[in-house]
Amino acid sequence: MNLAARKTASEAETNPAAPSWPTQQTAPEDVLLVWLLRLPAETDIAGAARVEIARLDQAAPLCPGPQRLRALLIQLMAAA
Repeated sequence: MNLAARKTASEAETNPAAPSWPTQQTAPEDVLLVWLLRLPAETDIAGAARVEIARLDQAAPLCPGPQRLRALLIQLMAAA
């Protein structure tokens, strides 16, 4: 989790009125980028994407944002 996300999460814990991250307005591409940036350098990206896809599948049915994130993860998995 990057510093901005960590700060927002910390604020949400101490201030219930603070917004949590990601919000419904957060672009799936931004979620994917933060996820990629927090992966350790030696991580098997395709394998990590598979795990996240499985997590999203367990939460089905998905809203449009998570559906787009799932599609991006599938593209990433295919490219890795």
